[in-house]
This record gives sequence, structure tokens and C-alpha cells, in this order.
Amino acid sequence: MPSMNPDAQMPRKPPVFTQEQIDDLVAYYEEEIGVAGPPVPEGVPGNMPRRAEYGDEESYEEAKAEYEEAVGAYVQGADDTAAGEKLYLTNCAHCHGWSGGGGALTGGNFAPDLREASPRQFYEAMVTGPGAMPYFNDETITPDEKQDLIAHFLTLENEPNAGGIFALNRVGQVAEGFIGWTVGLSLIVACAIWITAKQRAHD
Repeated sequence: MPSMNPDAQMPRKPPVFTQEQIDDLVAYYEEEIGVAGPPVPEGVPGNMPRRAEYGDEESYEEAKAEYEEAVGAYVQGADDTAAGEKLYLTNCAHCHGWSGGGGALTGGNFAPDLREASPRQFYEAMVTGPGAMPYFNDETITPDEKQDLIAHFLTLENEPNAGGIFALNRVGQVAEGFIGWTVGLSLIVACAIWITAKQRAHD
């Protein structure tokens, strides 16, 4: 939206409208065209402030600090992040990956990277079910459980990367181990072929 191919899944892009313009557009739609959908979860932190929306650097840094403080308070307000981890692994990880990096779906679609999403976008996606995503209303996963789930993911996102020679985007221990074994065995086979070739040349 807008797209030349209505069947194509559009990638994430920076918003063109400000949040105020989006709120005005939604209010107009609800009053003049359609039926009101799920309410916006105002108690959940929204988008990170954008530099273009502020006239000077000081105002931007102040708004950014306030946003980060609100996100931190939201995470700290969760009751059980361990339960949130179970909810995430059960309902989200099979498409978005254990680290939220996204993944491939059928029909050329993909589950988007969650690491750029705000807590409010997490919540809104669960109660609206955009695209191929299932719908998790507040009865299926309660608001408190949603907070636990979001807090778990934000906590996971802020964990330091274990590091290493190659950055594998935290795709998971099994996948990383498989990659390590594959690369290691390939190097061993390549060395064996090279040594054999050198020996034959010498003979």
C-alpha cells in the first residue's frame, strides 16, 4: 500500500505521516466510513521519536530520553517475563525466529524483523493480525500476558551478542552450530584435497 502488485508483501519503511496525522486519519475513517476497530493501546510506548519532527537537537534528545525511560518502565512493569518467553516461543518464534530477526513464509511472503518495532506496534499487531499473522485478542492472550511477552522480547533484544569471528545475526544455537560444523568440515575436506594434489604433483 501503495503497490503495483497487490499480492506482494511490502517491506518496512519509515512512516510518511506523523503520528498526529495517522491519528487524524483513523478518527476520520471511524467516524465517516467504517466501524471502530480495536482501541489504540495508549499505555504502551509508541514509536521512537524521529529527528525530523524536532527543530533542534536538544529537543530531540530530550524526547528520545523520555521514550527510552517509558520503554524501560514498561519492561519493568511486567509481572512474569519467563511466562512471556513461553508465549513468544509458542506463538511467535516459529515465524519471527527466536531472536525476532524474521523468517520466510509460504507464497513468497516473510515474517518481518521485530527488532525495529515499538512495544505499541507489537501490541497492535497481536490484536489486529496483519497479513498472514494470526489474531490474538485480549481474551486469547490477556493484556498482562502481552506485556510479559513484549517485555521478554525487549529484554532479549537488549542482551549483548555473544560475539565471535562471524556475526550470524543470532539465528539460534542449532543453526549456528550447523553452520560451524559445515564450514569446519568443508575446510578439512579442502585441505585434504589440496594436500593430495600436492603429493601427486610431487610424485
